[in-house]
Amino acid sequence: LLDKGSIPASALPPSVIPCLGSISPAFILSFFLQEGKTLKIVIGPCDECIMKTGENQYRQWEKEICSLFEYLGMDFPPVKISIGSPAERHEVSRRYDVFQMPVKETRTLSRRDFFRHLRDHAVTSLREPVKESTIKNEVGLNHRGPTKYTRLLVEVFRRYAKGESLVGKLVPGFKEIHVDENCTGCWACANLCPTGSLAVDESQETVRLLWQPSHCSQCGLCFDVCNRKALHMIPCLDVNRITEEDRSFVKEFYRHICPECGNRFFSSGPVSSCSDCQKTGTLMEDLSGMIFGGERRAVQ
Repeated sequence: LLDKGSIPASALPPSVIPCLGSISPAFILSFFLQEGKTLKIVIGPCDECIMKTGENQYRQWEKEICSLFEYLGMDFPPVKISIGSPAERHEVSRRYDVFQMPVKETRTLSRRDFFRHLRDHAVTSLREPVKESTIKNEVGLNHRGPTKYTRLLVEVFRRYAKGESLVGKLVPGFKEIHVDENCTGCWACANLCPTGSLAVDESQETVRLLWQPSHCSQCGLCFDVCNRKALHMIPCLDVNRITEEDRSFVKEFYRHICPECGNRFFSSGPVSSCSDCQKTGTLMEDLSGMIFGGERRAVQ
């Protein structure tokens, strides 16, 4: 993590990155699940760097992951950061120089070698069959799923969230959702949910809005799209909902067909009256009052 000037991140070896902000929370969790130990990072003097956004972003992620480790009762930190000594900086420079050697060799390829490389690459690409699942994942919303970070987070809980001591405690990184009476059943929140944590389950009698907290990335899109502001986030207290990837319904509507006008509508109860017919009846009563006064005349 030492300053290499204007060298792009793609030119750095895997063990050397340009900034703390390049470390994602998914990388930290993936390292922890594979190695089961603290990720050690050697950095240069961040105080001398003019780009503070990357460090601030990393510190936010580090705070969240540390709260996760505290919740699980881990006796070691997920990340350990130290300022690089002169010897460590020399080692990083040596790794970078070793990494750059094959890169420099590819830049000195002859014209014939260059086109030969393109030919071999094209032939290899043509021989590889195109998977149908790959095409399906690129189109449509039926293949939505949790982000990589959320999947890793669920896996961490599944491995380490055990014991009665976690019952009733706030689960870091996940929340439940509550839908109040302002909901009209437009399902815009479920249709636009990028991870599929909100979904609609339809039957002949009812329509339910389902919620899966283990898939939510907390992007906030459902709150932004709801024009009635009917969605509310509440703390998640049941860790089993995360480890078992449980799904429950948070809103239920009953289907109705008006026998008078044939209008199809939803209601929160199994028995309801058509709102359009009610509006028509109210309008006729208002017109009658305007014509005949406060009391309607009896028909002769």
